[in-house]
Amino acid sequence: PPPPPPPPPPPWWRGIAVRAGRLCGGPLGLRSVASANTHISTPSRLSSTSVQEDGGDLLLPRHSKVVTGGLPNGLRYCIMENGKPHKRFYANLEVHVGSVDETESEQGIAHYLEHMVFLGTEKHPTNKDMKKLFTRLGMEFNADANAYTDFRSTVYTFSAPTRGKAERVEVGGGAALFGSQGGMSTAGTAIAEEEEEDAEGEDSSSMVPDDSDNVELVLDLLHQMMFKAKIEQSSVDSERGAILSELRDRNTISTRVAMEYYRVAHGDTRLPSRFPIGKEDLVKNFSAEQVRAFYRRNYKPEACTLYIAGDFDSTQVESTIHSVFGQETGQEGAKSLPSPGPEPVMWDLKGAPITHAFDELGPGSGGKVHVIENEQITDVGVVFSVKEPFTSTRTISELRESLLDTIVGIALELRVRALKLSSAEPMFQGISWSYSATGRESCSSNTLSVNALPKNWKQAVSIATEEVKRLELYGVTQSELDQAKQAMRNSLSHQTQQKDSQTSSSWLMQVMQMVQDQDQLMDSAEKERVCIEAMEKVTVEDINQRAAVLFKMVTEFPDSKVAAGSSAFVSAPTDWDGHEAFSEQALKTVMTEAMQNVQAPEDAIVPDELLPHEEVMKLREDSPPKIVKLERNEEAGLTQGKFENGLMFTHRYNIQRPNEISVRITAVGGRALESKSSSGAAIAGLACWLNGGAGGHSAETISRFMTLHQLRHDASCGTETLTFDIKIATTVEGNLRRALGLTRLLFTDPDFSENALERYKQRNERHYKTIFKSLERSTASRFFTQLMDSKDAWKLKELDPQVVNALTVKDVKELVMQQWSPANMEIAISGDFDAQELESELSAYLGTLPSGKGKQVWEDKMDDYFSMELAKGSVYDDSTTVHDDVCRSYTVMGFPSTNRWGILKSAGLSIDSNDYTMPETLADGSPYDSKMHVNRCLSLASDMMSNILFEEIRTQKGLVYGIRFAFKPYKHAKSGVATISFMPKNETLDESVDAVKAVLKRIATEGFVESDFEGVKGPLITKARESALTNGLWIVLMEDLQSPHNPKDLHSITKVPEHYESIQLEHVNEVVKRCWAHCIDELTVCVGNSGPELTSSLQKDANHNL
Repeated sequence: PPPPPPPPPPPWWRGIAVRAGRLCGGPLGLRSVASANTHISTPSRLSSTSVQEDGGDLLLPRHSKVVTGGLPNGLRYCIMENGKPHKRFYANLEVHVGSVDETESEQGIAHYLEHMVFLGTEKHPTNKDMKKLFTRLGMEFNADANAYTDFRSTVYTFSAPTRGKAERVEVGGGAALFGSQGGMSTAGTAIAEEEEEDAEGEDSSSMVPDDSDNVELVLDLLHQMMFKAKIEQSSVDSERGAILSELRDRNTISTRVAMEYYRVAHGDTRLPSRFPIGKEDLVKNFSAEQVRAFYRRNYKPEACTLYIAGDFDSTQVESTIHSVFGQETGQEGAKSLPSPGPEPVMWDLKGAPITHAFDELGPGSGGKVHVIENEQITDVGVVFSVKEPFTSTRTISELRESLLDTIVGIALELRVRALKLSSAEPMFQGISWSYSATGRESCSSNTLSVNALPKNWKQAVSIATEEVKRLELYGVTQSELDQAKQAMRNSLSHQTQQKDSQTSSSWLMQVMQMVQDQDQLMDSAEKERVCIEAMEKVTVEDINQRAAVLFKMVTEFPDSKVAAGSSAFVSAPTDWDGHEAFSEQALKTVMTEAMQNVQAPEDAIVPDELLPHEEVMKLREDSPPKIVKLERNEEAGLTQGKFENGLMFTHRYNIQRPNEISVRITAVGGRALESKSSSGAAIAGLACWLNGGAGGHSAETISRFMTLHQLRHDASCGTETLTFDIKIATTVEGNLRRALGLTRLLFTDPDFSENALERYKQRNERHYKTIFKSLERSTASRFFTQLMDSKDAWKLKELDPQVVNALTVKDVKELVMQQWSPANMEIAISGDFDAQELESELSAYLGTLPSGKGKQVWEDKMDDYFSMELAKGSVYDDSTTVHDDVCRSYTVMGFPSTNRWGILKSAGLSIDSNDYTMPETLADGSPYDSKMHVNRCLSLASDMMSNILFEEIRTQKGLVYGIRFAFKPYKHAKSGVATISFMPKNETLDESVDAVKAVLKRIATEGFVESDFEGVKGPLITKARESALTNGLWIVLMEDLQSPHNPKDLHSITKVPEHYESIQLEHVNEVVKRCWAHCIDELTVCVGNSGPELTSSLQKDANHNL
């Protein structure tokens, strides 16, 4: 698997990934940046944690909780003690060996070895033995035990309870506990084994006592995998199919373009000739002896760094590391190695060296253009870049330089965003600047990316060039500097308030980043102090001098005599649809013309409030709001209320994230109120509502306002609801009023502008065209067409541009605003607030909203509007084809299931939620909530199905790399859908489909077995228990709580873990045998194929319809 994605950018960063973006989240992550022509060097060694040997530059203070050290055998370690989540720890062991360490005939073997060490060790001889141990420790294989291979390292990731037999607790927002349930393609735990197999011999994993030190057990397992792996030919052969499937699974156009970019950007290095996935012809023939030879040659203690974070005593863990790994000598006759020193940012970078030809990047070496064209590419992408020597941020001076770059990046992002929001038809899809410096490539990369429709590529490049030239010539204005500083201060302050709520998994990644990229990891409060102190000394002149250096790689690009090391990587379609195709000469001409007569930037003024508080107080005085219902449930910690205008609210105090409030406003309706002739009106209308401006303020002003005040907002249109979310950082004084002020303006005075609607139409048309070039999306589109009855099929199909383009502002405004009526809206609030203050502000800003226009159009016709009628009978459709350079197959299978309340009235089927055997009470004697019984049983069943499909189809048969089971129950429609999606090998397509069918048929008739149930129940209970700490889960739970249109009540959302604890295997099997009995008779199977000889079947259908 690829490396995990980086953490999301801070809210004020959004569309730009400037290398200084990590300033306000996680590790400091700032890097010294040089010009395109010169390199500002960083010291190779500092004498102590305070002063540099030469120049007196101060080393930034490291986080005091990070404990570091090394063993005589060369293994290094970093330990971070942290109590979130409780009784849980995370361990990553990085072996500084990757694909660049492979010989010509070994390409792909580092990744192959990563798989093999999970298949057996001296203490745990088989994969089955290892999985048993994981299950006994409460770990999910591939979720709590996984790995990834990169160019210069292979990382093994583990997560477990600190002691005894507990369950996995790393959780998301909680939707799976009360809504959709999707099985991850990499999920897998317990194997359905025969009892007699369990009885053979002694199972060492069963010896794990309830109070065992799991840190020691997991570290011992890692030690076994790194140095005692059993790599046998039978295991190599059995895993080969899955690895080949992974190789084909990842052979998408985006991967191929990325690989080509690497060949261009890093062609002077070994990287492009050693992609981690390897070569298929070699992978097909690797022997166990080859894998063992690579293992023996590279997996040594001196090549390892261990990172561990969690709820433990760091002193005890350090002692355990010494006892577990200390006796491993590694290479025969190896001498003891010195301690690596107390500062990880000063450690030598391990791994194979990557040498770049920086000395060849002088004037005259730049301005080069590289073009890749492919039929599957939809947009034109132009990436200007220049490489520089690897840099890091360890000192105060490096921090200051990085602050300058951050401010430049914020200014560019906000200017670009304003251009896009002010236009009816933006000439660009995206313009972003990035400066990345990672140990992965051993260099820094300064890049400007431009993305546009083929017809607009010249205008997009012109806009991007003009904007960076404006920054080079004039820099930023004083107001832009002040706004950037304020945004950064607010973000840093919020991070300081959140520091004690950060999870161990997050800290672990940050500690790894510190070592890999040599960026100092600081305590949040110290980081805030140091950054603000440095930032206060930054002037407009400082920023402008910096901007003049940063963008020379673009502004000098057209002149090949002075351009230094810069290149433009262009990805484009082969069909230009009659528009002027890309050429190098046209590119340089456009850029040269764009830099003529560039004007100075205008100041952008941002108000402190969008809706002055005095106006709100006047409204409150003229029309006093009245709360007609207020009920507080002390046991659940919930307050439910209702205003006289019909607006309902539910709030719950939660300190899990201090000084942060999450708000969700839900309206019943969504796309259900559309008709076939107005398909897309709700989605388009919501986009206009959110992005058109409000209260006389432009969309650009609102965007800057949100950035400045550490506020985030978003909206989504679902099949049955509209939702508006806003996240409020109350570290910024007055933010609650600012957020509610914007909310009121959106409900009372939104600007449904023509520009916003035209932007949405353009986005939809672009999105629609990409369907024909995507195997996965084309197959899914065909699947939903076949799954749904013809009268409702349009509800789940991709939006037809012909229909959307005919929509008017009047159409979309009416459809959205009729739903945003107080009597049809419900607010859910979770976070750190004072209840009295919150209710007072809600009353003033939203309790005074006009009451609206009576009942909703659907209230007496629920079954008509919220119909999701599914087609009868089984279907096999293999008509989907996509033109591509490579041959691939993709399959989506699905069948009707019940809605959230256990009801299915569709496809000629009739299932209700009554007459199930279920617990009468919970363990504490309180009544069991029957309304959620079917949904909870199917949530457990979905997890079990994911595990079984992964184990049987992927692991045992090697037919696929990933396979996903998902369960989508609707809230108002009387149906739901269960789906399975996977990418089989072309030559085993029929075998894969038959194998999945066999699993479905067996489960629907025989049910699950106890080992299946044990593998998922515990983790799901713990997930429910730990999710109770998050705002995300409580927002989901409280959503629709007071709605009269579904049976959900307070009992449905309380004691969620206890309800799962009461459910037994026989309950789940009873529900599954009834709700999924028809899974084969009503099964829809859609298969898609791609290849160079095929054409797009959906494109032909669309042309025929036109």
